Amino acid sequence: MRGIAIVARNDIMLRNINKLPSGRAIAAECKGLYIVNIYAPSGTAKRMEHENFYNAKVPQLLQTGHGEIIIGSDFNCVLDPADTSGHFHTSRALTEMIREPHLTDTWKQDQTRSTYTHYSNTGASRIVRIYIYRNIESRITGIDFLPAAFTDHNAVAVHLALGEMGARRRPPRWELDPTMLRDDILLNQLRQQWSRWQTQKSWYPNVNIRWDRFVKPRLQRYLRIWGAERRRDFKIMEEHLYICIYDIKTRHLP
Repeated sequence: MRGIAIVARNDIMLRNINKLPSGRAIAAECKGLYIVNIYAPSGTAKRMEHENFYNAKVPQLLQTGHGEIIIGSDFNCVLDPADTSGHFHTSRALTEMIREPHLTDTWKQDQTRSTYTHYSNTGASRIVRIYIYRNIESRITGIDFLPAAFTDHNAVAVHLALGEMGARRRPPRWELDPTMLRDDILLNQLRQQWSRWQTQKSWYPNVNIRWDRFVKPRLQRYLRIWGAERRRDFKIMEEHLYICIYDIKTRHLP
């Protein structure tokens, strides 16, 4: 049992990689961050092992690295009653562990509409969480809860802006996705738009000026809107299929 892991692209350098012999925690430094991934013991029978994990094991791992701490994964307990719809299983050791280095939860629970990351026959809870240093909380640009196939957990993705927060950046250069031109509906709509744009030819002295000032900005705007709608529909369908797969798995049918 290798336990859990940290996965990174080939061009991202991870340094000072440390892990617990049990395979329940691993940590690595990257761009001034100390990323810690854990999987806490679960079940009431392992209550003492669970508390010892937060009292001794994880703090020992935290002390081996440098940088702003990001710690997350499956904590197998909650610290707030709003994070569960069933039995309130908490941990005093975990509460102390995140309080001392001034860590904060990246997700702020809505009391009127709770969000959970684990579902079972007895209820739902938010045992999958991510904590970060409070002084980098302003760098969070987004948080997503994503369905995952063949598991009763949802994935949690936190997006952070690294580098100088105040630095001005050029807007990204827009490029046409060539796969969009395989869509017959889009091509028919573009032909209709082109016929309308052709009626404006007499307004411009030559074809280059007409392209730069009139056709090109309208074409880009039209394709951006159409591409955004296509990505939205794809995401909705992807989430729907994940839910269908998980529903099939949990039905226990032959």
